[in-house]
Amino acid sequence: MFVHSIANKERYIITKALGNLNLKKEQIKQILTENFVEFWPIYLLSEINRFRKMTEAAGSPTDAHIMQVVAWSYLLTTTLDQNMEEKDFQSVLSAWNIGLQTKQDKKNALGKRLTVSSIAHQTSIAFETVRRRVAKLEEKGFITNSRAHGILLNPESEFNKEILQELHPMEQKSIVNLFHLFCGYMNEQAR
Repeated sequence: MFVHSIANKERYIITKALGNLNLKKEQIKQILTENFVEFWPIYLLSEINRFRKMTEAAGSPTDAHIMQVVAWSYLLTTTLDQNMEEKDFQSVLSAWNIGLQTKQDKKNALGKRLTVSSIAHQTSIAFETVRRRVAKLEEKGFITNSRAHGILLNPESEFNKEILQELHPMEQKSIVNLFHLFCGYMNEQAR
């Protein structure tokens, strides 16, 4: 990553640098290490706020953790695995809301279907607890669960509407704040 300062000190352009990316990763690590006390509280607070919102939307911390894995898997299945040409937010949101509509989409997702076992593994929540919670989340209409397609987020659910309307803007603001802080340090280092 390479940062250029623009006339306005509040704005930065981040572009991919050609060449040795490992060196750039080391520079990033160095900036984060040298300025740990600046970054870590912001990062941790964003994680705390994010989990609180997920818990409110899902109904419990356990359900929030499970729904996080379901949402992550759904994002991968509906966008990244579809080799989308457009990478902007509106295109991703559209793909997210459309979901797995065609037979080809479902066929592509079949090898990557999310299961109770995979959620249990990714969350370190006991298999039986995940199985029971998935059944309850399905009853609430937050997810669908079938042998053919596995566990999928229901894009029509109240949970999905809430995370799109409340959680995503909050996440975006947190990421922007971290990038802004980081770019400021990159700009200082470039001088």
